[in-house]
Amino acid sequence: FSEKFNHCPFVMHHKWAVVELLAEKILEYGESSVALRALALSLERLGRNKEAIPVLEALLKIDRFDADLAKKLAFAIIDEDPEKSIHYMKLAIEGFIKNRKYDEVASLWSKLVTVSWEDIAFFERVERFLVEAKQYDLVANLIKILLQKYRDEQNPDLSISLLKKVLKYRPEDNHARRDLVNLYRVKYANHSQFEQFLKLSHLGNYKYPVKYAIQDFEKNIVFDIGNYAYHSTWKLGKITDMNSEHITISFSGKPDHRMSIQMALQSLTPIPKDHLYVLQHIEMV
Repeated sequence: FSEKFNHCPFVMHHKWAVVELLAEKILEYGESSVALRALALSLERLGRNKEAIPVLEALLKIDRFDADLAKKLAFAIIDEDPEKSIHYMKLAIEGFIKNRKYDEVASLWSKLVTVSWEDIAFFERVERFLVEAKQYDLVANLIKILLQKYRDEQNPDLSISLLKKVLKYRPEDNHARRDLVNLYRVKYANHSQFEQFLKLSHLGNYKYPVKYAIQDFEKNIVFDIGNYAYHSTWKLGKITDMNSEHITISFSGKPDHRMSIQMALQSLTPIPKDHLYVLQHIEMV
């Protein structure tokens, strides 16, 4: 009987008080998604929306990927219980992706980002789902929406990471490429040869593949005065001077060795300051 509940004459003729009574009677004999839906609908039509919320929540426990229901719940309680509302928004986004309703994802994502943008793990989870579904352009759009919350010039690292993802999924996005260059300029404002390495990487040349431009730039930008590098013959050395054409690096037994920028980039491997080689060198000095 409960499976035919949606077609009963009381529902069809909007006899909501009777529908409420019948749905409650059915639920006395066990859980029924059809009866729960009828009960929620009757409570809403009778203007008792708050009473409908726990009924909708019970329905969502039966099918956590009912994205439309999760979305409805999220907006129903957004003012009264923001934390639970955010939880339902996330369930709705996952449900829409699972059900391939991609048109619903972007607008709900925009709302979620306005109220909760710190859960990077969730955003990465959504990214993985959409990549598996080959929705690369949608991924790029969602990351750009999220990026608006992290465009912080005082701490540009996360924004740089997000922009690199945008360019991974949409390499032709020149606006994102320009933004990336600007954030690199902020991050490396004190670098002695930033413009030189930017030029060598071709990151500003939109005809050059952005993937390789980023790789070259990030590999080379670590060369700077005070940093360390490793040579296959002369071992560890410290960069003591740089200009647009030459690097001067001091190796053990070969101090103040001067080499061209191009030669240095080809023959030296940058070494971070917390590397074991560097720590051992500092202890010996």
